Amino acid sequence: MKLPIISLCLAAGLVLFSSCADSTAEKSLEISAIPEYEITLVDSFGVEMGDSLTMLGFIRDFCYHSNGSVLILDGRRKNILVLPASGSPYRISRPGSGPGEFQMCESICVLTDGRILAGDDGKHEVMIFDISGEYLGTFFNTEWYVPFKMYPVDSQAVIANLLDFAMGENGFSTSYVIGKFQRSPEADPCFLSRNWELVPAETMTRTLLTDFCADREGNVFITGNNTIYSVSIFNSAGEIIGTIERGDIARLQKTDELFDEETRLHEQQPMQDYRYNEPYAFHKLIALAGIDSEGNLWVTRFDSMPDCLFDIWSPSGELLYTARLQRTEESPELVIIKVDRGGILASTSGSADVERIYFLECNRNI
Repeated sequence: MKLPIISLCLAAGLVLFSSCADSTAEKSLEISAIPEYEITLVDSFGVEMGDSLTMLGFIRDFCYHSNGSVLILDGRRKNILVLPASGSPYRISRPGSGPGEFQMCESICVLTDGRILAGDDGKHEVMIFDISGEYLGTFFNTEWYVPFKMYPVDSQAVIANLLDFAMGENGFSTSYVIGKFQRSPEADPCFLSRNWELVPAETMTRTLLTDFCADREGNVFITGNNTIYSVSIFNSAGEIIGTIERGDIARLQKTDELFDEETRLHEQQPMQDYRYNEPYAFHKLIALAGIDSEGNLWVTRFDSMPDCLFDIWSPSGELLYTARLQRTEESPELVIIKVDRGGILASTSGSADVERIYFLECNRNI
């Protein structure tokens, strides 16, 4: 996929495209003319009435495998549940500290050759498995945390994020990077790098404001502040080649009452506790759901709640269409929605009786 250098600005109902390679090339498109399609829930998998609650514990991560299977990282059972396209489910790994065993597994992804990566914070290791579940060794080790999001580029590299700590003259400092990792914890190239003094709550806030995804050619899409509709596009060499922005979509400011309450609760928590992030004055506006089989970027929007709305952007930076998942009082509370080459998946989380994976479909033929 070849991405032109492009800048997008949406205001007053128009989409304006301008290319640095050809400054005379401009076109506009009425927002109202962009089609909107419906997303529907077509199937799900999870704990049914009468099932053992150990069948599916806590959904930590999930993705499609290139063979059509769905992989579910179960944080409670400490293994990967495989749902084959045909056949019976089975599991990869088990709890433990030995080779190929899980302690605190955080993330999974599938390399282009079908091998599975699993990042485990407890072991400071990104492990490799084949689809049958055989442990193949270490992809790389880390000193502190493993990536909590990984996107495959090829059979030897992923685009991922890494949080690290270092002792300096003024005490501990924090670094957060998004980069390409090739069997090593050193990012090359690095697409985003941030450093600040270690304050646990501030560390969580700054990390949670950042989101990213990547395609198979190594192009990376990053929002440094997900309370603003702005996405930077980088090529595989780490060079920024464009920006996607929607100035017509306003930030979602929290009410004074909500912000004051969050501040009050935050001040009651131990300063060293990473579970309590520093209050922020705005709600999340966007998330980067992923790249679909056509190479299009899906941006999740949170300005149409309770519905879930997506903007779908082409590789050249054109807003192709929007997609809406309508929600009612009976709809499941989907915590994470991910898009990849296999399709659209979502998960619920929060209590054992609603822990499920949902299979979604965008009905573009309507």
